[in-house]
Amino acid sequence: TAIAFADAEYPARVAFGYLSKLCEDFIQVTSGNFSASTDDNCMDGAFQSSHSKLLTQFQDPAQADQLTRIMAELEETKLVLHETIEAALERGQKIDDLVTKSNDLSGSSKMFFKTAKKQNQCCSYM
Repeated sequence: TAIAFADAEYPARVAFGYLSKLCEDFIQVTSGNFSASTDDNCMDGAFQSSHSKLLTQFQDPAQADQLTRIMAELEETKLVLHETIEAALERGQKIDDLVTKSNDLSGSSKMFFKTAKKQNQCCSYM
């Protein structure tokens, strides 16, 4: 049995993974036997160093748990994808605006051509 205290931001899955690994390491190093001493830090050096490495490893939940790391990468990818989609939609809107302006310009140039043609009909060169 093991207990861990963590703040609300630390993922529960990672905390339980830490406790599980801690129990495994304890049993492996000490064969499941506690020290007879009642002093603080009475565990043998092998477990102390193993526990220190474990604490260091689990300081960053993304490094300690592969699922957490994958979820973080997925979230980053999702953000980039949303930005790309928004940029594509903006480009599409700009293209639609350009097409509208081009059609307006085309209509204006046709009207100018018709007006110019009418104006030139009255003046014929001989």
